Amino acid sequence: MRIARRRGSIPKLAADRSSRWYGAWSRRAAAASRPCSSSKTSTGSTRRAKAFVANLAAGVAGTRTLFVVNYRPEYEAAWLGAPHCRVVPLPPLRQEATAELLADLLGADASVRELAARIASRTRGNPFFVEEVVQSLAESGSLAGARGAYRLVREPNELAIPATVQAVLAARIDRLAEQEKDVLQQAAVIGKEFSLPVLAHVTGKSALEVEGLLYRLISAQFVYEQALFPETVYAFKHPLTQEVAYHSQLSERRSKTHGRSLARSPRPLQRKPTSSLRSSRIIGRTPAICSKPRAGRGRLPNGRSSGTSARRFATGRRSVSSARACRRRRRR
Repeated sequence: MRIARRRGSIPKLAADRSSRWYGAWSRRAAAASRPCSSSKTSTGSTRRAKAFVANLAAGVAGTRTLFVVNYRPEYEAAWLGAPHCRVVPLPPLRQEATAELLADLLGADASVRELAARIASRTRGNPFFVEEVVQSLAESGSLAGARGAYRLVREPNELAIPATVQAVLAARIDRLAEQEKDVLQQAAVIGKEFSLPVLAHVTGKSALEVEGLLYRLISAQFVYEQALFPETVYAFKHPLTQEVAYHSQLSERRSKTHGRSLARSPRPLQRKPTSSLRSSRIIGRTPAICSKPRAGRGRLPNGRSSGTSARRFATGRRSVSSARACRRRRRR
């Protein structure tokens, strides 16, 4: 986390599309009269992802911007030691806070007291781990009821609590129906955030069908609806959820999904280069080059067609039809 206290020049960013986008955003932030803030969850391990986050951190230097990055303990980057950055460690929840969270999730029934102690011991103050364990036990049928009012329907010693949150997520994904699992896995390949039209194209299903499957995944707390305009956008609840869903499928299938998602992504329009007129001046008075052509081509008294202009270029070339020049401009 960093707080910039002075204005200044912004470092030049890399030439990729993501860096150019944030470079433009940071320059607008530098010109803003009021402070602004931004946040980023960084879990990318690829060189491109690390470079993007580094550009985000460098791009706001010297601006009135608070940029907060949330990352996992194993994440390392050179920009963390920059003078304008400050690292704020987030320690695990204390025992009292963990007990309060479990009371909110499980409730106060006597049957869940021993279970709450076991979950607190295994999760070691990781709130996301706590939530996923409770959700997994409810989905497997070990807990009956609703959030805040669960009761244990199995013996506590029969319950196996996984050692890691990744194992809990993998077990939850395996319990999904085939169609829901398929949509979740292909969404993980697209990214942490994904739009409904792109996901429908990648899965080969209709948007209405995919939307119904996503609502079930929202109920299971795997994803959530992030935006509705200009198109519906969803996001994974936690980066670890996307990571586990991504690695739960074969690499060959991931490659095919990557190709389909890239094919659906919008591409920039390809325009033909516009050529300039070779003449620096035009002799004579003529109509505008792109004026609307008349509905018919007659003959003038001198025998020329009505589309032929009386002007000549200073280079001495032949006269050019204004209608022809207009058509050329339109084709370009």
